[in-house]
Amino acid sequence: MRYILFFLLIFGVVACGDGAPSDAPDKGGAVNLDEIYVPDGCTNPAGCDDTSDSRPEIPETGCDGDEDCDDGNFCTNDRCEDKKCVNEPVEGCCVSDKDCDDANFCTKDSCVDGTCVFGEPLEGCCNEDEECDDGDPCTWNQCKNHRCDFSEKDPKVKCCTQDRDCHDGEVCTTDRCIDGICHNIVAEGDCCFDSDCVAPDICTEVKCTSENKCESTYKPNCCRNDFECVEKQCNDVSCIEGDCIYTPRANCCHQDADCNDPCKECNTSVGGDGYCVLKNTPECCVAEIYRTDFSSMGEFSVAPLDKEGYLTSPVWNIDTHRSVSPPSSLYFGDPSTHRLYPDSGGYVGGRATLRNVDLSRTNDPKLELQIYRDGSSRTTMDVLSVIVVSDGQETPMWTSISNLLTKDKFNLQTIGLTKFAGSTVDIILQFDSDSDFATTCQGVWVDDLRIFGRCND
Repeated sequence: MRYILFFLLIFGVVACGDGAPSDAPDKGGAVNLDEIYVPDGCTNPAGCDDTSDSRPEIPETGCDGDEDCDDGNFCTNDRCEDKKCVNEPVEGCCVSDKDCDDANFCTKDSCVDGTCVFGEPLEGCCNEDEECDDGDPCTWNQCKNHRCDFSEKDPKVKCCTQDRDCHDGEVCTTDRCIDGICHNIVAEGDCCFDSDCVAPDICTEVKCTSENKCESTYKPNCCRNDFECVEKQCNDVSCIEGDCIYTPRANCCHQDADCNDPCKECNTSVGGDGYCVLKNTPECCVAEIYRTDFSSMGEFSVAPLDKEGYLTSPVWNIDTHRSVSPPSSLYFGDPSTHRLYPDSGGYVGGRATLRNVDLSRTNDPKLELQIYRDGSSRTTMDVLSVIVVSDGQETPMWTSISNLLTKDKFNLQTIGLTKFAGSTVDIILQFDSDSDFATTCQGVWVDDLRIFGRCND
């Protein structure tokens, strides 16, 4: 049936020339098959064509007039320009509803008489939260799945029915319920709390008054630097975090009673603060505190050097191989071979300690001893040191590194102990090989050790 109608249509056009059927609309003289040819059961010819194109073909070789360029779509303006067809879309024109979309989910988009019509947004429909407002400030206006939802309270708004619903615990705010919403109004002034006030310096205290004003007062006995502290006799003073800290000077005095010792008196010959000195009496001042010729170990105790990787022998011992005052001296080395190192080598070292030496009964104390060293030519190896321990703190006072000794003889060495005057100390003789290389060096001998001082004339 479709092909018979099509044949008759074509025949009619050929037989009648420029004429047209009486029911065909006129669109610039061209034939619009979309409007003429509608098979049975169809409302739109575009959806009923099975295989063939029912629209007129536009000549491929060009056109002579606009009527040659009809594409069968009334939503285009068809014209012939320079022998070429131009089919320009008509703005706002449509064929079906699907041609119309204003990108708004909430409007109904329709094609009416070839023109897109966008209806009013559907009631209760939304695209964003801002489109929802029920006029209640306490509800959270939300757009969920394109529907306005006012079921939840807005977490950013505190709602109320009376002023006491709005209490925020701040002393500096006036709490009011206005139109169902809490308003916490900050009081006028500089502060609410003391912490809101800033002190200009460490000696100024600030606080917040009941009128919300910052008030400053000066801290008594406060200091900004050492010069603002009052000096006190026999004290060093420092300003620390606004407080004057006084530290008593050791052995300082202004009178004998300040020395707190019947055997000491205050020497103020230099003017100002004085210092305590021993009285020059036999019962108070002792010129010689300790002496030994190492005929025995005496009051010395010995131990291997407590360092990782060191051998536990040899240690300090009494030896008769060399001495200043026969028959013996204190020796570090193997007394059976008179060598520092075993044949296999290894780090060696040890300490000989004289404990509880009282330096409070003499002035200008000193340590004197005789030293014989047969060790490495490198002064940083086979090192002898004299260490003083006071209040648990070890202080090296002499080492063979910085004091050259004449080879193959005893050398008399004198070590000042004035910095420890008035204290009780330990004296340590320490040997440290600081090497594990097996040499034929013999070791170190110490003899005629004494600790002495001076009594005032």
